[in-house]
Amino acid sequence: MPHTVPKQIRDMIQPYIDDDRNIMLVVCSATEDLANSMGLAKAQEADVSGHRSMGVVTKCDLPKFRDTLIATLQNRNFPLGLGT
Repeated sequence: MPHTVPKQIRDMIQPYIDDDRNIMLVVCSATEDLANSMGLAKAQEADVSGHRSMGVVTKCDLPKFRDTLIATLQNRNFPLGLGT
C-alpha cells in the first residue's frame, strides 16, 4: 500500500493545479537540487506563463548548491511570475 501514496497525492492535488483560478505556492528546500523538484516541475508544466506561481525556498542557511540558490532567489533559474 505505501507505494501507492505518491500517486494518491498526485491525484489529490492535480485538480487544484489545473484550476487557473488557483495560485501555486511551490515550497522547496535549499538542501535539495531544485532542478529535481517535482513541485517545481508540476508548477511549470501547469503554469507555462508563470502568472500564478510563487516559490518559497526553505533552509537557505544550508544550501547544497550556493550558486543555484542565489540565481533561484533572484528568480533567474526557475522564473515564477509571482517571484521567489
